[in-house]
Amino acid sequence: METKNIIIGVLAILMIGHLLNQLRRDRILLKDFLIWAGIWVLIGFFGMFPRFLDFLMNTTMMEDRMTFLLVASSVLLYCLLYRQNMSFKRLEQRFNRVVQELALHTYSTAEPKGGTRQERAAS
Repeated sequence: METKNIIIGVLAILMIGHLLNQLRRDRILLKDFLIWAGIWVLIGFFGMFPRFLDFLMNTTMMEDRMTFLLVASSVLLYCLLYRQNMSFKRLEQRFNRVVQELALHTYSTAEPKGGTRQERAAS
């Protein structure tokens, strides 16, 4: 095993440890932890055992490791971007709902200017 393979494995282990630390301190959600830990496990595994990467390249009929990694990382990035976009849309809908409820509450509890019609007629 070459030095660069060991460095990649150690880096992956350090990043998973960092993610565990963030999970313990509630700085990252469990599903986000699982996604990123899975990515780092794959990076560490394929970094330490590149022969398995060659097997995947042959299975997908790609000739070059760099091409395979570029395609795989592009697919991964598009998946992460889609997930983030859907989360943003849900937050935007929740925010709009809260603003509408607040506006209705403010409107229903606000006193009309000048009082009611009877109060204006009496004065």
